[in-house]
Amino acid sequence: MKKGPVITDPHKKWYEKSGHLIGKEYFLHAYGPIYVPSAEVVASLAAARNNSLRMFSNEDVTIGSWMVAMNVHHEDNREICDPRCTPTSIAVWDIPKCSANKCVMA
Repeated sequence: MKKGPVITDPHKKWYEKSGHLIGKEYFLHAYGPIYVPSAEVVASLAAARNNSLRMFSNEDVTIGSWMVAMNVHHEDNREICDPRCTPTSIAVWDIPKCSANKCVMA
């Protein structure tokens, strides 16, 4: 989970062209290789009307804004980081706790 200053300089890597809609600081949002919304959240997103969900330049900010609107509870669960890999595993890169390629059991 993170929050911090909105990147409004178009020459920087994580530039947010709609930054004026967010303000000076990002809201608390998940970042990294995976987001795991609950079935209830997924159902609400699926039921949303087309064009009713704002899209931002960065997917983590986009998903984070949707979660703010839904008043979700954030949980930073590192138990999905598992060093055991099998042919059915999905490789992830997580910063900084799992600082090497790890596998999540599929």
